[in-house]
Amino acid sequence: MSRAIQKTDKTDKNKIVEQVITKGDLAELSPADRVSYYNTLCQSLGLNPLTRPFEYITMDKKLVLYARKDATEQLRKINGISIWKIENTIEDGCLIVTAYARTPDGREDIDEGIVFIKGKVGDSLANLQMKAITKAKRRVTLSICGLGFLDESEIDSIPGARQIANPEDDAVMTEQEALSLSHRSSGLDHWKCSRALAMQILNYCADHKLKGMTDDIIKSWLPVGVASRKDLDEGEARHFIANLERRLELFNVCGELAAKGVDSDTMKLRLPSGVQSLKDLTFVQVEEALKVFSGWLKKYNEAVEGSVING
Repeated sequence: MSRAIQKTDKTDKNKIVEQVITKGDLAELSPADRVSYYNTLCQSLGLNPLTRPFEYITMDKKLVLYARKDATEQLRKINGISIWKIENTIEDGCLIVTAYARTPDGREDIDEGIVFIKGKVGDSLANLQMKAITKAKRRVTLSICGLGFLDESEIDSIPGARQIANPEDDAVMTEQEALSLSHRSSGLDHWKCSRALAMQILNYCADHKLKGMTDDIIKSWLPVGVASRKDLDEGEARHFIANLERRLELFNVCGELAAKGVDSDTMKLRLPSGVQSLKDLTFVQVEEALKVFSGWLKKYNEAVEGSVING
């Protein structure tokens, strides 16, 4: 009798898994199976599941996964993917950024990020430019890896799409864990912006601290007139996230240059007049410096490739 029950359960489970594969709806999986699927997916791609490279979203009445920045950054590192060229064009009020990606074996791919910029100026324009570049880079990363996941920068443009909390958090949490989580998260209730944006800011700040940035340095990057991260409204929080993300990209490019033998004094010569360190750059200066240093890295790589071919 028990064997018959086990066989029936296994058959039902196989039907559910088949539905997930054919229809792409994770809602049919049990919480435990969802965790297993998530971990198996991360393992197959070489991603660290503890960094939450994927999150859940409901779209077209289905529960699916989308890729966060952690996923695309890890994929580029694991697979040695380089974004070797960025091109910009403007058509009908839209900024179209094309990103070119290359793998170590010479395989290439391109993809685009598009935002509407008509009428935008100043920091608002800079923020949208950053968004288009980020979207293009992440899309081409997923494309060259042969993955069809949505990127988190695309979520806002999809009608009816709704980001949701990880279903497993509520499904497997004990009462004591729930109380602990409530206690740990209560500080976010004092933030002006949404809890989701606050968590993004905290995660980016943690990344910067790993690179040696102090709380005082990060605080100096806040918008003028804002004394604390918790005082950021929705718009300011999104702009600050863009600021933090672009600074990380600049640090990473400089790290690649340093790995190729470029010393810090030589890099300082490429900074704007009067600026002594990357941490002292304004957001607008970060954008300009990122273009300069990325172009520098590109030329360096092309020169190395040329010497290898000609040698």
